[in-house]
Amino acid sequence: NAEYMGLTADPQVFCRFKSSSPRFNISHNNSVTVFNDDTQKFYYFQFDKVFDHSATQHDLQDALAPAIRSVLDGSSACVLAYGITGSGKTRTMLGNERDGWGVWAWAVMDLFARANQKWTGDHKVEVYVSFVEIINETVIDLLADLPRDGITLDKFDEPYQRPRHFTFPVRVIKINDGTFEEVMSLINSGTARAHCEWIGNFRFSRAHTIFA
Repeated sequence: NAEYMGLTADPQVFCRFKSSSPRFNISHNNSVTVFNDDTQKFYYFQFDKVFDHSATQHDLQDALAPAIRSVLDGSSACVLAYGITGSGKTRTMLGNERDGWGVWAWAVMDLFARANQKWTGDHKVEVYVSFVEIINETVIDLLADLPRDGITLDKFDEPYQRPRHFTFPVRVIKINDGTFEEVMSLINSGTARAHCEWIGNFRFSRAHTIFA
């Protein structure tokens, strides 16, 4: 399926710049040159795709669409946002009023709409979402009805004692209409319960959220 859609089994790395700077230069071949003031040297980095500061949410969504839509053909897809505090991870994944939908909301609505177009008649399509937070070795279900208790991996004395795989039951919620309001209601409900502060998150630098 991945080969059919022009995808590769290897992870693809995209780079998105939050702002412009004379210290770096973006080439047409998706490479970035960065000048380090301390070492007075240039450093070169190659990516699968580079988005400058003028790129929109739609530009990013168009680039991610083949991987996300491959789920409907039986593949697995994961979009991971990585960067320092303030680099634009929340803007990319969650979105805002100025920039528009983030990856989370767009992916759910897009898959919901395309699934209903692809399978009609006797075929029944159901889309479910879950939302968890991992903070300081503890997994917390952000959509659970109960207080935000979690399972912690610190109960194992040594890292090698931790299981490579473990089961953590989380609440999954069915998407009924696939509208922006419905999806964002779930996302906002989860983010409101998260430990980490979405802006200026210095204290909980080890906090990560997973929306599936």
